[in-house]
Amino acid sequence: MGKVQIRTLSVDDWELYKSLRLASLLESPSAFGSTFKSASDLSSCDWKLKLDLATHKNKALPLVAEVDGEPHGLVWGVIHDAHSTSAHIYQMWVKAESRGQGVGRLLLRALIAWATELRLNSLYLTVNQDNSAAISFYESIGFSFTVTSSENLQSKPLNSHLMVFGLNGVGA
Repeated sequence: MGKVQIRTLSVDDWELYKSLRLASLLESPSAFGSTFKSASDLSSCDWKLKLDLATHKNKALPLVAEVDGEPHGLVWGVIHDAHSTSAHIYQMWVKAESRGQGVGRLLLRALIAWATELRLNSLYLTVNQDNSAAISFYESIGFSFTVTSSENLQSKPLNSHLMVFGLNGVGA
């Protein structure tokens, strides 16, 4: 594997983001709350707005993993409330040929560093209960299964597990 770089997506990256997001939805349709069809119907303006963080009511960090300049992974960190002590992870995806090569770990390390810098207490994510490879990966980082407040459960799909990473110095 070549040199991996993690960077923040900007509005100018909307076509890159669109291509990665559509690829993730096509390759792993059961892993996400969105569908390839609904994402395919978005306009270029919609894709740009998703990356225009100044227009978001939530604090967010959209990241891309590039290997030798080519996109290989995607993840978003989102803080839903200005007074929250936690962030949520969405759209975590790595191209199949890059899985097991450290790309996903680097994406999550970047989100953990962001959340730590913001003095958050925890990171949450949901994972499909049938995705044993993803569950094992998240556990290897330090995530564990949890049941927490109704805020976290409201958006949790029925066929998924809620996992949490405590930001207490244990790291990826």
